[in-house]
Amino acid sequence: MKSFNLTELANKYQSDKGTEYFDKHGYTLIYETLFWLLKSKPITFLEIGLCIGGPEFGDHLLSRIPTDMPSIRMWTDYFDNGHVYGFDINDFSHLESEVRNFKFVKGDLSCQNDITNLVKVTAQLEGKQNLVVYDVILDDASHASFHQQQAFALLFPSLKQNGIYIIEDLHWQSPSYEDKLPDVPKTIELLVQLENLKNGSGVLSNNYLFRNEIMNFIDNIKSIEFYCDQKLAIITKT
Repeated sequence: MKSFNLTELANKYQSDKGTEYFDKHGYTLIYETLFWLLKSKPITFLEIGLCIGGPEFGDHLLSRIPTDMPSIRMWTDYFDNGHVYGFDINDFSHLESEVRNFKFVKGDLSCQNDITNLVKVTAQLEGKQNLVVYDVILDDASHASFHQQQAFALLFPSLKQNGIYIIEDLHWQSPSYEDKLPDVPKTIELLVQLENLKNGSGVLSNNYLFRNEIMNFIDNIKSIEFYCDQKLAIITKT
């Protein structure tokens, strides 16, 4: 059986992470170099936001009934022995039976309890006694600055040693979300400040709602790297 690379799988399932469909981000070209050593390992992978159609087209579609999840199909095909978890405000649980090694948890990134419950459910399903459960977390949800920063503040501690935290589409925030949520600086600004702080220059502004939470784990950030004209951030844990 042929083994497909991530870009081939993204294009097969029509994910915008590939090079042929929708915005053709080409993120999989980066991910292939990042993940190929993990391909056959029993990793635990979390993706937040499972299908195009919410923030891209307005929040009137938040109650839609999803019919597919292209990137989840891509991840489960790629990681031979991985456990892939999905988190979304819409209900994708009816697709669990169609995709091997996939579990879905429904929740809202505006709600801290939903995010902490996600980690607890994952730990329970993985048979873990603690809440350090993920090898990879990928945020491709609403792209709203508040959502991105709340998720990062609450989920980064749940990464395992040498874990990887990814935030996609830093260049775009949906006005329909951004205007209704707490006012925070853009996530790209936060990450640049964190990178400078890690490099020994600058301070983290007091403007960030989650400053205290992030400062509590800043020493556990090994590196922050930007790709695709700063549309994509990859944060690695020590």
